[in-house]
Amino acid sequence: MLTGNSCGVPCSFFTATLDSSLQKHLICTIKYIIYNFKAGKMLKFRLNIILTLVFFPFLQSDIANALSCENFGKITYNPAPEFYSPDDQRTVGLLVSVDSGTSVPPADIRPGCLPISFRYNNPGAVKTRSSGFWDGQIAKDKKGHAVFDSVQSGVSAWVLLMRDFTENRNLNTAFKIMNIYAPATGCVGDVGTPPNDCDHGLNPTEEYARKVANAVGRGPHDKLDLNPESNPNAAPLIEALFTEIATFEAGANFCNKECSANNEIFKNALAVVWGAN
Repeated sequence: MLTGNSCGVPCSFFTATLDSSLQKHLICTIKYIIYNFKAGKMLKFRLNIILTLVFFPFLQSDIANALSCENFGKITYNPAPEFYSPDDQRTVGLLVSVDSGTSVPPADIRPGCLPISFRYNNPGAVKTRSSGFWDGQIAKDKKGHAVFDSVQSGVSAWVLLMRDFTENRNLNTAFKIMNIYAPATGCVGDVGTPPNDCDHGLNPTEEYARKVANAVGRGPHDKLDLNPESNPNAAPLIEALFTEIATFEAGANFCNKECSANNEIFKNALAVVWGAN
């Protein structure tokens, strides 16, 4: 008889995808087969081969079910992500578009089925500040992306970042903002080494900026006033800008036409950052 105590073999992939009892059975059976093969105990070796063949279809089914994502595009982004937001708050308030023209919550909120911006409750892909964590930030990944306890915290951090961009750092046009997200000197998707070894070429920052600017009725190099105190149209401007950036970060394969957040999220974020009603 095989016992869990005799088989302490770590395996992050199976830990993330298989039921624990099936995981133990597979790992322990393989170890036991190797042990008996080395010891020359061929009868037990053959028996364990039979058991493995019997259970393997169930293991395959378990893996397939665990990695079958139901969001638009059916993409598995990471079968065993190291970081993700709390289960009961993940993506709450975020929306993706569907073919009917409406926006709905993501269908599948398992961490591995979400791009990192949604997985982290960080739709604006905000990075951790040099001064420390944002309000509501609970972790950061290896590239510095913030993981938030709620979507409200993530969107509020993004609005605060936009305020800092436009008021303190002179990043007050669509081009200047998108040059932070996708610098013209960087590779598309951060894949490769710029400038001459990018798998998909250099970022078309001007094109990105033009698309963002068009969404808010501006040119890519027009100044953006995001302050509700000086611009009565700042709220819809911020929301439109956010929608374009959230869609850019999550990708069309996930968002369909666009990714967004509900109006209450923005109302609360503006109140937190500017005291706007």
